[in-house]
Order: sequence, then C-alpha cells, then structure tokens
Amino acid sequence: MIGAFRNVVDSFGCYYSGTNTIFVFNYTIVDAVYNWNQANPSNIVSIDDSKRRTSLHEIGHAFGLEDNVYSDGIMSYQFMFDRLLPVNKAFRLEELRDIQAQPKPQ
Repeated sequence: MIGAFRNVVDSFGCYYSGTNTIFVFNYTIVDAVYNWNQANPSNIVSIDDSKRRTSLHEIGHAFGLEDNVYSDGIMSYQFMFDRLLPVNKAFRLEELRDIQAQPKPQ
C-alpha cells in the first residue's frame, strides 16, 4: 500500500510478514525529504527516488532480506542522503542470490 499515510515513528515504510503487507508512507517521505532539502540545498534529494527506494527496500523484506547497516545496496540502512546514492538504488548481487535461493511460492 502506497498512500498518504504517516507512521507514528516517522519510518518511510514497513513490511508485515504475517499479512504480506507493505506500507510506504508518502507523507513521511515527503516531509523528511522537504526538511532534508531545506537544510541541505547543495545535496537535494528526490522525493520520487526516495519513494522508489523505500518500496524496493520493503519488497526486499518480503523476499526474506534483512536490513544491513554495514553495506551498500537497497537493503542498507543508512542516513537518508546516503541511502539515495546510486550504489544504494539496487539490490547487491549477494541480495539477488539470496532472493533467488528462496523457495517458490505455492
């Protein structure tokens, strides 16, 4: 579900494995990106890139991937601007292999 929801803890998205539901909190993303861009005019962050990355990150959780604080890639869990760097806009090769190793849904 991608909508105008706002999470009470200001996260950009979440995945609920029990219901296979992904939420992407547009309102929270837009608010955070606006605040970031006001404070960092030389490092403007794209709202659309942030929404795409958040959606892909949460889809990674649906495929069984965990947050990874210490690496690049879509599952990295770094500061907002760092997460939008080109290296963090796609699954790493290792992450793709982990997804491909999952059993097929029945």
